[in-house]
Amino acid sequence: EEWPKVTVESVPGNHGRAGMFAHESANWDVTAWRYAKLRLSNTDIEVALGDSSQDIFLRKTRILGHDYLLYHGNDIRCYGGIPYYGIQQRVSRWNNSSLAPFEILLMGHFHTYAIIQHNRLGVLLGGTMVTDDAWALRTFGWESNAMWHFFGVSRRFPLTWNYRLYLDANHKDEEEPTYDMGANGTTLDMDAEEGERGGR
Repeated sequence: EEWPKVTVESVPGNHGRAGMFAHESANWDVTAWRYAKLRLSNTDIEVALGDSSQDIFLRKTRILGHDYLLYHGNDIRCYGGIPYYGIQQRVSRWNNSSLAPFEILLMGHFHTYAIIQHNRLGVLLGGTMVTDDAWALRTFGWESNAMWHFFGVSRRFPLTWNYRLYLDANHKDEEEPTYDMGANGTTLDMDAEEGERGGR
């Protein structure tokens, strides 16, 4: 087998809320992840919900020695309808909080695919599975990006390669650039050290 064990890291978001005035933990995302964990308990697929010391809505996970912060993104505010200032402000604050240190923030919520480098910290903003979102087009003037990040990690770097994974069946295939965030946050040439890092 290529992967003897698969870990699915879960973070609930705002779409599963039971109601506007319901407690935050009354969330169908939480229920769905707990159900998945129960159903997959006798398989090689582990559903990680975080331990009791962590907030399940904002938590860290470690992959090959690198710390990743996981967060849906629904408490970050937009300014002028654009989320990037709010994201950078929040990353700066979290980097000086008990959540530090972390190297990459993985988040969604804004239905927009993006890669943001904030000093030495990377942000991977995932798109959505939703296509043809008329509400987002009317409300924000945005067409939702139906794409996700598909990336690799090595012991040396928290992000060695990254591809756009298109979820829209009507999207035309095209060659996409890859990105590599080095230890100091700089973008590295993917071909420069291919022999050293390729395939990890």
